[in-house]
Amino acid sequence: MTQAYNLAANSTTSVSVQATTTGTVGNLAANTALTLVSPIVGVVTVAVDGNGLAGGAPIEPVESWRARIIANIRAPVGGGTVADYQRWAKAAGAAYVNVIRAWLGLGTVGVAVAMAGGVAPTPAQVTAIQAYIDSVRPVRGNVTVFAATIVPQNLTILLNPDTVTAQAAVASVLGPYYLSVGIGGTAYLEQINAQISAVAGEENDLVSPTADQAFGANQMPVLGTIAWQAPS
Repeated sequence: MTQAYNLAANSTTSVSVQATTTGTVGNLAANTALTLVSPIVGVVTVAVDGNGLAGGAPIEPVESWRARIIANIRAPVGGGTVADYQRWAKAAGAAYVNVIRAWLGLGTVGVAVAMAGGVAPTPAQVTAIQAYIDSVRPVRGNVTVFAATIVPQNLTILLNPDTVTAQAAVASVLGPYYLSVGIGGTAYLEQINAQISAVAGEENDLVSPTADQAFGANQMPVLGTIAWQAPS
């Protein structure tokens, strides 16, 4: 907890907490049951509230840092360009951003955001990103920040040979691939097959999906479940 609380008998309350470890391990979905390391007499049930716990992110890899610096050099700050809104949203904590012109009509901008790992931001995170952009955007900018809709992608893959090692290798590359599609992008069959072949060889077949997948301006794909098929 970030501060002391007094809890009356037979009552329920919400408290502010902060992870003591770095990374994404502290991110938890709403209503996740918790266990106190040091039990408190009288406290029977502990769980994450409806907002969930979020904000934990791994240390930025060197290549990501380098790409971000190069992008800033290539797209210097303007008077409210698409690159500006992307930069401002990421400065406020977003990991994935899609800037949508005329989102609510002429003269408006929509900023769809997702957090590290391809998770939707909490309401508090959306509010914080909105507040930051409002503090730096042009005076006449009419901007709405909102959470991207996370769309899990379920696949069926025939592996030859179908081994636990091959399954793990394929899953390990498809997860990052779908994250790279970002918000409002397109997942191409050719690229998915290339990812599979790179780690599991050419004797494989992507059974489903059967076509490129274009996502809405507010949608972000993430890897869902994979149904594995062995060669007959």
